Amino acid sequence: MSRTGNQNMTVVNSKERSRLERSGRLHWFHWVVVGLSLALTLGAWQFSKKQVHKQVERQFDREYTQVIALVKERMIKYEDALWAGVGLYSASSQGVDLDQWKRYSESIRIEQKYPGIMGIGVIKNIPIGELGSFQRAQREERPGFTVYPEHDRDISMPITYIEPIEDNDPAVGLDMAHETNRLTAALRARDTGTAQITGPIVLVQDSARTPGFLFFAPMYSNGARSLDEAEGSEFTGLVYAPFVVQRLMEGTLDDENRHVGIRLSDGDEPLYDELISDEDDFDDDPLFKRSESVAMFGREWNFDIWSSKSFRVAQQSTQPQMILIGGIIIDCLLIGLFVLLTRANRYALAYADDATAKLQDRNGELEQFVYTASHDLKSPLLTIQGFAGLLQHDIKVGEQGRLHEFAERIQQGADRMRRNIDDLLELSRIGRVADEQQVIEPSKMIEQLVAEFESQIEDAQATVSIQPDMPLITADADRIRQVFANLLANALKYGTPEMGQMHISIEGVLSEHEVQLSLSDNGPGIDPMYREKIFGLFQRLESEAEGTGVGLAIAKRVADVHNGRIWVEDAPGGGAKFVLAIPRQASQERMRKAA
Repeated sequence: MSRTGNQNMTVVNSKERSRLERSGRLHWFHWVVVGLSLALTLGAWQFSKKQVHKQVERQFDREYTQVIALVKERMIKYEDALWAGVGLYSASSQGVDLDQWKRYSESIRIEQKYPGIMGIGVIKNIPIGELGSFQRAQREERPGFTVYPEHDRDISMPITYIEPIEDNDPAVGLDMAHETNRLTAALRARDTGTAQITGPIVLVQDSARTPGFLFFAPMYSNGARSLDEAEGSEFTGLVYAPFVVQRLMEGTLDDENRHVGIRLSDGDEPLYDELISDEDDFDDDPLFKRSESVAMFGREWNFDIWSSKSFRVAQQSTQPQMILIGGIIIDCLLIGLFVLLTRANRYALAYADDATAKLQDRNGELEQFVYTASHDLKSPLLTIQGFAGLLQHDIKVGEQGRLHEFAERIQQGADRMRRNIDDLLELSRIGRVADEQQVIEPSKMIEQLVAEFESQIEDAQATVSIQPDMPLITADADRIRQVFANLLANALKYGTPEMGQMHISIEGVLSEHEVQLSLSDNGPGIDPMYREKIFGLFQRLESEAEGTGVGLAIAKRVADVHNGRIWVEDAPGGGAKFVLAIPRQASQERMRKAA
């Protein structure tokens, strides 16, 4: 070569070496990729947090709305019971006596159908001048009946009947006119013709003296049930129901199915309060709070509703944390991959320097590099599998959408890379280690191999025929067996015909220069344009098929180290025929010695 040519080669080698040295270091674009991945991770984490927060808020809003709706519905149901009592009075021209009212209250099954209500009763509107005669008439049925307490108002509205009497006996005879809250609601019901409730009061029959209220529905003479119908008629009294708010709320709301705390008040006066530290489920720092004022039969009820501890527990989601952890793991894996690639480039450069100094050992050194690099790849790969397994396990504990699929794919990819590395290691060992040559009886060896594949052959519903007394060969028995194991596995995987039973035939012939061992199947065959390509590394005709694509490369390598060859051709009658040829001279020499 001329001096000019040597100089040009030196310049080219210098440039190539500089490029390889640069590729052995981490550069700005590596960190840009890691930074973008981290930014995406943080963005996905924040987005997931917002979505989870919105979802939890919607759940709170549902419970909050449901609580108020339940209270409204229950009060309307109680109102219907009152109007039914008014209807009973309207339907009777002679009025309703104590026995009739008792039968009515029993018929509507107060305790079963109206949980939270203490009873249902009748309040009569009695002119002051007729109060004495009214008491005398009532004492004919109930000797102890007395209207109480005394007051100086010019109106009297005593409780005349109430059922069940057992829990409400102290209320019989109580005059609504003696106290402002009771009288105001009663007169408002009279004047509007609508059901009304009192402001907060303490019921005389409530020994615990907790907040309560009365619920009134007005009655008019001549059967009128409303103010419009009552024109020209007189106000005769009220059908009413007493309530202790504690019992009302317990009867209306199911504690086991709700995760919110409630405070109910009438104006500034408390009626019911769960938002106190003594409550087991109270959360002093709730996730959500809502307040709402509701018009309730002439009064304004204020609802303060807070999320509880059980709500916080029920709505906990690990999805954002899993996204963050998963993203950070992926970022770490990216950094590890970049470091691994730069290390591999440094290894390549060091190897090139060493190969230049020791050109005579180039092939051996190259094989050693492949073997070492494969081991270096396998160690971090096991780490990837471990972290992916932990991620997959953590995600299964919670409800995490597609994260489980991502972790599973990481696991599958790592498994496949491990199989590739194992096959590469196996490929690198062929010819690198001292292979022992011996005389082989192919028929016997393949019969043993087919026996090991018995379950796969049965699953494929295939038949395998083996030519007896095939020519003996001299070779590495383990390698030849490995070739036919790969060929048989491929035939069972790809060779099933569209119609008819699958058949595999293994034969051996002795030609002028070599022994040819073949495996044929009646499958779809292999297009001529792919027959060279399939013996390359990681080459598979079907991308969805299982396997690493290294089996035929191993077969070719085995043929090469035996100074033989392997090829594929059309099988008689269709399908593919793989032929392994081993030089005849070496085999014959060994056979003569063996004889």
